[in-house]
Order: sequence, then structure tokens, then C-alpha cells
Amino acid sequence: MIFMASKGKAKVLTSEEFKRLLRVANEGKWAARNLAIIYCSFGLGLRAKEIASLTIGDVCDDNYHLLEEISLTHDMTKGGKPRYVYPVNNRVRKALTAHLETLQGKPFVRPLFETQKSLNEQWCTNVKEY
Repeated sequence: MIFMASKGKAKVLTSEEFKRLLRVANEGKWAARNLAIIYCSFGLGLRAKEIASLTIGDVCDDNYHLLEEISLTHDMTKGGKPRYVYPVNNRVRKALTAHLETLQGKPFVRPLFETQKSLNEQWCTNVKEY
């Protein structure tokens, strides 16, 4: 089991722990989503709030192709300052591209990473489809 440090910096995973995390995440119905979340965190350095704030349209073009530059707006970031991330690592690109393939045809305003619960329910009773 992996524990977070109680104060200060979070525990850094060893190479073996990270490999195990990837193996576990790569199982089941939500594997593409889970791997993409892991690579957003470990590969792009995004915080949980930033990952949760992303929409489909934040990371892809009109053809659902991954953007070369992902813009994080001030309301997405911890410090309230906009910043950019660049998915140049091949593993990061592969994971995000695989996840985007599962989202083809979905509105760009939808969250990039929905919870399993929201995936099993009808999405958005209060957002109009565009």
C-alpha cells in the first residue's frame, strides 16, 4: 500500500511501485481513463485539481487529436496563474490519445475524466449539448 507523507512532500514512488501502479490501472473497463490520469499526474506534473478541471476541449482539437500545448487557466491551477503543459513524452501522448479515442463524438465541454459513477448515469441534466 502506498501512503502519502503526513507533512511536507508526498512520497515518491519507486520504479517498481510505479510499474505496479500501471499494471493495476491497466486492468478493467476504465483502463484507458485510469492510465491517462496517471500520466497526467506523473508525466505532465498536474495536480489533482488541475486534472479534475480538464475538459475534452482543453486537450484536443475538433478531430479529437491531442494538442501539442495544453492551457491551464487561472481557475484550474493552485496558484491562480495560468500555465501550459506540453505532452511531448511518448507514453503520455499514447495514454492521452487512447483515452481520447474512447471519447470520440462527446461534447468538448464534458470533463476529460469522469468518475465511474457519472459514466454510468446520464450525463448533465443542467448542461445543454452543443
